[in-house]
Amino acid sequence: MRKQSSKLGRKAYERRYEPEHEVHAQRKEAAKRYENNLKYTKKHHWRDWLEKSEEPDIWTANRYVTAPATDGGKARIPVLKHKVDGQEVSTRTNGEKSAALTKGFFPPKPAENSVPPNVKYPRPCQGGTKITAEQIQRQLRKLKPFKAPGPDGIPNVVLTKCADLLTSRMLSIYDTMYERKLMYKPWKSFNTVVLRKPGKPKYDVPKAYRPIALLNTLWKVLTAVVAGQLTYVTEKHQLLPENHFRGRPGRTTTDAMHLLANTIKTSWRAGKVTSALFLDIEGAFPNAVPSRLEHNMRKRKVPRKIVDFIHNMLRGRVTVLKFDGYTLEPFSIDNGIGQGDPLSMGIYQYYNADLLDIPREKGESAMAYVDDSVMIAIADTFPEVHEKLSSMMTRAGGVAEWSSQHNSPLEYSKLALVDFAHRCSPKQREALRLPQIEIQPSVSTKYLGVIFDQNLEWKEQHARAIGKGVSWTMQIRRLARPSWGLTPGNTRRLYISVAIPRVLYAIDVWCAPPYIDGQRQRGTAKVTGQLATVQRSGALAITGGLRTSATDALDATAFLLPVPNLADKWCHRAATRLAMLPKEHPLHRIVQNKITGKIKRHKSPLNCLLAAYRHNPREIEKIPVTVRNPVHQGILPFAISIAGSREDSIREAEHANEEIQVFADGSA
Repeated sequence: MRKQSSKLGRKAYERRYEPEHEVHAQRKEAAKRYENNLKYTKKHHWRDWLEKSEEPDIWTANRYVTAPATDGGKARIPVLKHKVDGQEVSTRTNGEKSAALTKGFFPPKPAENSVPPNVKYPRPCQGGTKITAEQIQRQLRKLKPFKAPGPDGIPNVVLTKCADLLTSRMLSIYDTMYERKLMYKPWKSFNTVVLRKPGKPKYDVPKAYRPIALLNTLWKVLTAVVAGQLTYVTEKHQLLPENHFRGRPGRTTTDAMHLLANTIKTSWRAGKVTSALFLDIEGAFPNAVPSRLEHNMRKRKVPRKIVDFIHNMLRGRVTVLKFDGYTLEPFSIDNGIGQGDPLSMGIYQYYNADLLDIPREKGESAMAYVDDSVMIAIADTFPEVHEKLSSMMTRAGGVAEWSSQHNSPLEYSKLALVDFAHRCSPKQREALRLPQIEIQPSVSTKYLGVIFDQNLEWKEQHARAIGKGVSWTMQIRRLARPSWGLTPGNTRRLYISVAIPRVLYAIDVWCAPPYIDGQRQRGTAKVTGQLATVQRSGALAITGGLRTSATDALDATAFLLPVPNLADKWCHRAATRLAMLPKEHPLHRIVQNKITGKIKRHKSPLNCLLAAYRHNPREIEKIPVTVRNPVHQGILPFAISIAGSREDSIREAEHANEEIQVFADGSA
């Protein structure tokens, strides 16, 4: 009886509230239909946009698929953690965050002046210190039209479109400022935006961000003109150490890697070992002291007019920090070099050039790529090598003293030590003991984007290149399907322009090209086979072919070079460029040596390139490193005359005094 009454009560309850249940179910079903319709609309809009994409849109699509996953909102700076008086502090408000970022971006000038008094500087070099209209026009053509403007709000496109009207006025202003050492105060104000450093594991510390200076447009053009003059003078008179790379014409990242690898292999052939200590300078650009920079430039014979311009440029600066829609009040800067300034790269080369003068003993050397510096030591055993490295770090005038004098503290916890030796070498590796820290040798380290392992077998770099290839081809496959997405032509262009350069970056260093040495096949066949598998995925994305299609057929249909031929092409181009290096280049002497391509033991990547292609560097024209004088650029070495009629043209040719005359065909 009780059971029957409970059933009757439940039925009465359901009859009473049945309309509400139906309304709730209907609303739930409507929301589900709306969500499905929204997903359908977004999906088909994305597909339609991809199919109709043209020149600029394919790069936008690539940026969408390669960006890290987010919630669709703008990335904001989270709660930052930093240390104040040895205690960790969390900053939550924009004011607290700006104080923490400002402390890291713009450290104060040191109280003590490290410049020695009463220095007698050598006589500066001359030439290339005049501003011309051609220099201004050349810099205006280089401006990207829609870059973010500075405080003046003048976009670059205004200058590029009105260059013919503004050049004469700009020349008058620039020439007066340059010759009379004048500075326009509003131009020394700039905005500083905060950007994330890519690839950081977390972004709750100020060091995970970098400041980018947005300069006034007219000021940026002037500094770019002076930067061209500084580059010309530097290369013409060879004012920097030869092992200083980056920002110098004719010197690339692969040149620095070739020099390091060749140094290591040469020591192995002599029965020795090599250790490299990769330095990490904390806040290299923000910590640069202007007075020390001026001292270094005058010591290296930089023209006084350029030194005075840089001196006036770096004093009296005012900036505004901006992030997350928050703008800090303007404040003055009396220290550091602005990142984003056209001159910043060139002047920092002079700031840390003294590091390369530290090695003085036999078996010691150094290299620098902007602020990525390497101290190298060669000896019979690793204890001896470490003793040399320790001496270079601690001796009078060594790295520690340079760090103190230049207000450039080293992050000792990030120093990387690699003891290079052949895999069959029985020599034991041990820790490097410095007064500040004991550094254990690493199995490998990444230098300029390539992983150098202690045996120079490049296995980790091979795995990294293949992993990058898989990642990029998968991203491109997200944009193309057999029935929708980018057209095959745009997909192929994206693959060739984006994926291949990233996968084959510095391939002439970590992959020996295929060639026949006598009766034996040489080269790194395994990694090229693995890269061929990666390219197969890219070819499938381009053609929309079946997975069972032959690789050769896919490459031919997509008009792609097979990977062995592609690697051969890149390596051949690198070998040809190396054979054309002039005598001022640090690799010139190595390449010109007759036995470089005939070495049998411990071949460096450079030896493999020259052995594979057998270029004779002595018969190849050299490309001079010295850039052309900016004052003379744009000036034609001949006169152009266009007569008004046929009779005038004949009369002009009969009375011309020039030995060589060129006549254009007027049929067009």
